[in-house]
Amino acid sequence: SFNQDLSGWCVSNFSSEPGNFSNNSALTNSNKPLWGKKFTVALTSGPQSQTVTASNAITPIVYTATPKCSGVTSINASNLPAGVSASLSNDVVTISGTPSAQSTGVFNYSITLTGSSSSTTVVGSINVVEPSTATYNINVTAIKLYAKWFR
Repeated sequence: SFNQDLSGWCVSNFSSEPGNFSNNSALTNSNKPLWGKKFTVALTSGPQSQTVTASNAITPIVYTATPKCSGVTSINASNLPAGVSASLSNDVVTISGTPSAQSTGVFNYSITLTGSSSSTTVVGSINVVEPSTATYNINVTAIKLYAKWFR
């Protein structure tokens, strides 16, 4: 008749429930531990993928890790444009910064959050475009008439 709440148990050493863990028990799935699940990661602010003009700041991208056991210990960011970085504070990852003028193109980034025994990777993209150059509409016919008039 055992059915106490074990959902707070830290069982990261097992990737799935052992076959005989709850045999002949009234233990419900909602009261079982989350096997091998160290933490979850959710996008909590900003667009995961965005387009920004070079030399303009991106909209900060924020991911929140919710630890099952002990907190997230580190992050590894890859393929961010120059001038953009990722930081970790209190289980919150913030990607922010201003892409340098030389950083144009699509940057498919990945952020790997690592705990003591597991890791999770989130991905997104930052498309950095060159600043638009000023264009002028020139009325060629008007210039020709103007030139004839002043001859």
